Amino acid sequence: MKFIPRQNTFHFRGEFKLILQTILSGDWKYGKALSELEKKFAEYIGCKYAILVPSLTFGMEQILKLLLDKGDEVICPAFNYYSIPLAILSAKAKPVFADVNYKTFNINAEEIENKLTDKTKAIIVLHFGGQVADLNSILKIAKRHNLFVISDCAHACGAEYNEKKLGAIEEAACFSFGTGKNLDGFGGGIVTTNNDFLAGNIREAVNSLCCWPSLKELIIKIGRAYIQWLLMKPIFFHLLTLPLIWISSAIHRETDILYEIANLGSKKIPSNLSAKERIRFSNLQAKVVLEHLKSLDIRNEKVINNAHFLSKQLSSLDNVGLPVELPETKSVFLLYPIKVKDKWNLSFKLLKQGIDTRRKYFDVPADTCCPIAEKLAQETLYLPVYAELEKDDIIRIAETIRRILSE
Repeated sequence: MKFIPRQNTFHFRGEFKLILQTILSGDWKYGKALSELEKKFAEYIGCKYAILVPSLTFGMEQILKLLLDKGDEVICPAFNYYSIPLAILSAKAKPVFADVNYKTFNINAEEIENKLTDKTKAIIVLHFGGQVADLNSILKIAKRHNLFVISDCAHACGAEYNEKKLGAIEEAACFSFGTGKNLDGFGGGIVTTNNDFLAGNIREAVNSLCCWPSLKELIIKIGRAYIQWLLMKPIFFHLLTLPLIWISSAIHRETDILYEIANLGSKKIPSNLSAKERIRFSNLQAKVVLEHLKSLDIRNEKVINNAHFLSKQLSSLDNVGLPVELPETKSVFLLYPIKVKDKWNLSFKLLKQGIDTRRKYFDVPADTCCPIAEKLAQETLYLPVYAELEKDDIIRIAETIRRILSE
């Protein structure tokens, strides 16, 4: 039986050779690839500036520090990763969680209106899973109340709204180059903006507050990424990853061991960024991302086609909630989330048929009083649609789900 892992981290042909050559040449720390990546990324997005930052969280923190005063409120989605509230708290502002739209997983524009106060100064929009949020409504609210709109595009590099790429529309946007993202650079991120003031000051903050990585730190980052990649390859998946998932599922079905391992130590939101969030993006990483950027649109299209084909295959199932794309948007489906009543049971039975799924992506922050976000956390299962999957793989996933749900 062919096993289908939950994800596949892409590494281009010749990547390891490029890494070794760059380390041996001595220009792994800083060099011309850094400025070249900023220039080409800005051109790709269609914005004026792109500034490399140590992490998406650092970039978000600096944007907020420059736009807000201490104690200002920032509305953000309750269904999000801890980096958003961390960036807000680190900027000495207050996160205000708004509930999300059940169909799109993204922040609900009506809920934004309900959370507005005299202290509200900004809205952070997460385009969850690469599905574009309702920017049409959100931008209208922001204009009406004189608010800044900032996008978290960690999942959405290449996604579009009204034929413009995310990152060129808002006051600013943050992208991630973390392992498993659309552009994998072994960590780090980039901020896009058309605002001269933001661009200049963020660049100054990177230069003054951040330090270059040591070669050891860089090798550890690369090593972790390649280990994650190897664990999804057939021989290692069968020998290591699959038995680990099987054993953990047998002990406690309602757990996702890979999620728990990946998120050790991130259960509680700290109030300040850690030292690792301030390690600068290296020239070696820039060289790798530049190569990934060349094939980004091609890979995104393959994922989009897989997602659309899977939606078509599952469209007859009334008891499965499928991803929804809003009009005038182009989503890139870094994640393919479906909603089912008993996701743990479905996931376990899919695993028995050789199909691994992600059962959890993040926890809803405590005490948010956002029932839709909490409901989604309980019901959402993430199916594989990555570019390496063939049409037959997608058909097999859909047929297996139909068979299990009809039992």
